[in-house]
Amino acid sequence: MTQHYERKAGIFSFQLDTKNGSINQGDIAYYKVLEDKGDWQTIEVSYRNTHHSWSLYRAYENRIEPISYRVGNMGTALPGMILGVIVCVLLSKIIKSVQRKIG
Repeated sequence: MTQHYERKAGIFSFQLDTKNGSINQGDIAYYKVLEDKGDWQTIEVSYRNTHHSWSLYRAYENRIEPISYRVGNMGTALPGMILGVIVCVLLSKIIKSVQRKIG
């Protein structure tokens, strides 16, 4: 899938001016220009929050073409969810036990 953008008055380009940087809007995304051939750039975007993912794109002046995408570990989300389920089950059993003793 290729995304296109119509340039107006020569002020917009999908190519990056800086070789690397980050975008911090609650989540953190890092980008790095791996290759700059003038007409196009290969850009790696690394995203980290509850999971870690990497995307490669080829950026032209008027479009972006995705190259690849991969996901790393689930970070702290999966163990947290499992622990949450265990705590809920244990609390449920404790509450039922207390209710039987009281009632």
